[in-house]
Formats: sequence, structure tokens, C-alpha cells
Amino acid sequence: MGFTADRFRLGTQTRVIRSPLEWPAAEKTGNAILVSLPFILLLAQTLPYISSVYWEDEIFSISVSRSWSSLLAVFRDYENNMSLYYVLLHLWIRIFGETEAATHSLSLLSALITLALFYGLERAWLNKRTALMGAFLLAANPTFAYYAVESRSYSFLILSAVISTRIFVRLLRKPESRVAIWYGISIVCGVYIHYFGILILLVHALSIPRRALTRPYLFRALLSGLIILAGTLPLLLFPPQNRDQIDWIIKPDFTYLLSVLKDLFGGGYVCLLLGVCLLIAARERYWKHDAGDGYFLTRLSLIWTIIPACLIFLFACLVKPAFLSRFFVWCIPGAVILTCLAIESTKLKGFWKMLVCLLLIVMLLMNSFSVLSRKGSGYPEAVQYLNDHVVQGESVLAYPYYKSVHAAFYLDKMPSPNLLATPLIITRSPFVPGGGGRDPDPDLGMLNKIVSDNNRVYLLCRDKDESCRADTVQNRTWFLKIRNIIKAKHPRQQTMIFGEGSEQPIRIIIYE
Repeated sequence: MGFTADRFRLGTQTRVIRSPLEWPAAEKTGNAILVSLPFILLLAQTLPYISSVYWEDEIFSISVSRSWSSLLAVFRDYENNMSLYYVLLHLWIRIFGETEAATHSLSLLSALITLALFYGLERAWLNKRTALMGAFLLAANPTFAYYAVESRSYSFLILSAVISTRIFVRLLRKPESRVAIWYGISIVCGVYIHYFGILILLVHALSIPRRALTRPYLFRALLSGLIILAGTLPLLLFPPQNRDQIDWIIKPDFTYLLSVLKDLFGGGYVCLLLGVCLLIAARERYWKHDAGDGYFLTRLSLIWTIIPACLIFLFACLVKPAFLSRFFVWCIPGAVILTCLAIESTKLKGFWKMLVCLLLIVMLLMNSFSVLSRKGSGYPEAVQYLNDHVVQGESVLAYPYYKSVHAAFYLDKMPSPNLLATPLIITRSPFVPGGGGRDPDPDLGMLNKIVSDNNRVYLLCRDKDESCRADTVQNRTWFLKIRNIIKAKHPRQQTMIFGEGSEQPIRIIIYE
């Protein structure tokens, strides 16, 4: 199944399909003008949050990207995932600085490029009206908008998936060596942006029509495979020393899988509306006209949206937990295409289809506002409080340990940093600064000395006391013991929460 007023030719089969929207003026408008409209929608959503404060993963991104030496140390000792993004972020920081607005702009630029390229990808099958609607749906997707202003690699991961898919489609149509080389390079770049970028290769492989498996195409596919193997070989030959980076991820349940798929489409109400569209299509017996293996767009979008999450879910359940919703953001373009196909399958009249699309966009924007409004953390407010109140004879502790690194990040940005507000690290062993992996035991002797030598102790920690299975895996079950040691010497305590309602509130417990 596909839909367009244009023609899509793959091998010998050609289909002419109608558009779900009747916007005659769109077909006469230039592509640049049409693409600018989703640009405006995305910018209207994200610019109010371009300066939102960093949360912990973003602080890690900025910290490691400040210099080449820190980058190499992280790649060697910690992880080489997202390595290409960190290099790009380092170059960006050298030019524009490391403020929130500056680094978020890099991800926003990537998202804008993705919109333009996604519109071009759709135009391989769809007319301008339908391609424009797909670009609008992508721009309004809450997860897409969220990572468009996040200093992590996920916006680039979506971009790499769209780029490699565009090259893949071209390789199917014209199996040339030059295209095969570029396809291999695009996959390699995707892997260096994020390990899960390799899964787009599986999506493409499962989407190839049987009639496309000609000798010229297989030869070019082999060429691409050799480039991918050579390009990713350093990741296999020189793995980082830290082998327990993702050990904290817990085994997912089926509800979490459904939640991930729901988020790809933009939310529960969006899925409900799409379900209504499919019920209408079933009533009209649309699917009986959609048999055969020539409906490339349907197969590609369905595989792109569903298969990666389902396969990794099975892997996480049977082998090793490695399943987080953000690992699948690169599947959003597939979900958008599938959404457009679901709307087309209703065979509603133009006005009603336009109304459905507008309802989808409104629901997506409402979800997007809810998601974006929670961006940020309580770190700047918490560190500002410590900077203003900690005096001689008082100390600041942080648990888990990595929170001391993140607090120091914002302390360094203070106009007049109070060095006494620097959190003391209560372990003598090295720990992972980004928060992944297993922590060493605290040095209880050091902790007792700090508590005895100070009149007041500030404990910077997360906003909740509840422990989880990940804490056990990461050896972060010392929180209660640490609190009891401090409380034995300083029984009076006061709790303050900073960044309430944000993605990552921070708690400071004051003992005196």
C-alpha cells in the first residue's frame, strides 16, 4: 500500500495512488516554501525551551566534549558510543560555546535538516500535499521535538536513519557502486552516532523486494557490507574498558514495549485515532486490494516502526536488558509514514481526511507541550543555593557520587563560585562520571570524619528515597546507611527540593 499522485517505479511495477488531502495549491508551490512550514512549526515548539537547563546526561555530554583529551579518555576508559556526536559537539562548542542555547541549537539544526530530508524521502513516492503532511506530523511528534533541544545524539540518530534510507531507496532504483559506497558510509556514521544505528541496516534488508535481488544489486550490497565492516571494526577491536555500562537497565515487560511503540506514534490518543482509521479501512475491505510484494512503502514503514523495538525487546528478555525508549527514536519517521498510510486507507473524502490530519497534529502538539514543559533539572537552583549558603565549617556531600561531578559543572559557571560548595566525594575508588556502570563502596571512615569535623552537612541527592533494582546492580544501596551516619551526629534535618516538575528534580537534605 502507498499513496501518491506521482508514480513510484521499482523494477517493473508502477502504481498511481491518490493523496489523502486535496490542497491543489500545494502542488504548485515550491518545495523550499513547503518545507519551511514544518520548520516554523518545529521552531515554534522548541525555541521557548532552547535554553532549558541541562539534566545529568546532557551535563556528561558537555563535560566530555570540552577537549580532545577528555574525549579520548572517555572513549578509552568509559564508552565509545555516540563518539561521532561528541566530536561534532566538541567542534560546535569551540565555535559557539557551551551554553544551553548553544548546544541545544546543534540538535535543533539536525532536526531541521531531518525534516527537509524526510520530506524529500516522502517525495520518492508521494505528491507534495502528502509529503508536506508527513513533514508536519514529524515536526509535531513529541519525542522528535523533545530530542530536537537535547544535547545528546538522538536527534542526529534520527537524521542518520533518514539519510541512509534515502540512499537505500536510490540504491534499489540504481544499483551503482558510487551509491553503494555512500550507503555503507551512511550506516557507519549512524553506528558512531549510536550503536543502535546499525539496526536501520536490518530494516532495509527486510524491506528489499524479491524482484530487486538482481546480480548488480547483490554485488553493490556486498560492496556496502565491506565498507560497513571496515568502518565499524575499530569499535570491535578497541572496546572501552568499562564493560558494565548498561548493566543498570532492567528487564522490560510487555507494557513497556507497548509504551515505546505508542510514543513512536506520538501518544495514546494518536494511536486510538489511527485505530479508528484502520477499522474504517477494514469495514471498506481496503486490504483486499493490497496483496502482493510490490507495496514497498508499506513494508518499509511497518518494518521500520515495529520490528526493531520487538527484536530488542526479545533480546532484552532472553539475553541481556538493553531496552530503553530513547534507543528507538530513529523509528519515528517510519511511524509517521505508517500514520499517513493509515489515514489513506480510510478512503474518506478530502475534507474528512484533512480534518483527521488536523486532529492528529493538534493532539501531537498538546502532547509535545506536556513533554517539553518538563525539560531541565533542578541542578542550577540547587547549586545556586549551596553557593549562597555554605560557609566555613560546613560541607557538601553527594550521592550517588556522579552527582558531585554534575553539581561542580554548574558551580564552575557561577559568577563567584564558592569553593566550599564543591561536593566532597566519599569514596577513594574511581567511579563512572556519567552515572552508568557499578559504583565502588563508600569510604565510611572518610564519611565519619567529614561528619565529625563540620557543624552542618548538606547532602545532595535525588528527589525520592525509593530504591530500585538498578540501584542494587549499580551498588547504590548505601543511601540509607550514609543518611544514618550523618543523622547520628547531626539529628536536625531539613529537606529542600529544587526543579520540582522538571525531568530531574534535585533534593538537598540539610543536617545540623
